Amino acid sequence: MMTNKLMLIIVAFGTILISCNSNTRQKNDITKAQKLELEQIRQDSIEATLIKGYSVKKFSRRQKYGGKTKIEYQSLPQLLDEVRILSLKQMWTKEKLQTTLNTYKNTCKGGQVRLYIERITIGAANTDMFSIIIKDTSESELYRVDLDNDIPEYSSDWWWNYGYAYINKRIKIPFYVYVVDKLEDTPFKFKVTAIKK
Repeated sequence: MMTNKLMLIIVAFGTILISCNSNTRQKNDITKAQKLELEQIRQDSIEATLIKGYSVKKFSRRQKYGGKTKIEYQSLPQLLDEVRILSLKQMWTKEKLQTTLNTYKNTCKGGQVRLYIERITIGAANTDMFSIIIKDTSESELYRVDLDNDIPEYSSDWWWNYGYAYINKRIKIPFYVYVVDKLEDTPFKFKVTAIKK
């Protein structure tokens, strides 16, 4: 009977040791991942200080039905600066500011592409007619989003709208942005490059 109790204690103790060792290994893996993430953020911050802005070049192509198709790009540091300025202007609480900054850090690691469109009909300017695709300079796809339904606004003979691609992974500059319009025969192609200080 004493031997059975002793065996149970030894088995329980061994299980606890294995569990602790497994937890320690998981914690070490998490710590390594966090260190890599912090190092990447630091490197991105250093690179961001060397960049004055971003240039977008559209490869010329006539639109089938007229209108405009433009994009703008903002990096994560630019978006975070914009949030901080807005928070001061609107007197946000510290909690709201921190929550918003954390949301951007998690969802916009690669920045944001803003699409501006003008079309002759309301249906053609609805953002659900568009997809945004990001490719690196070797034309490998990095990110893709089909935009959701958003009813356009109307002014002076054109329906206009904005669509956003929140890039959830880091991307290297320069890169290509393709805008797919379901009514056009081919996608619009843009190249985003950095303007150094």
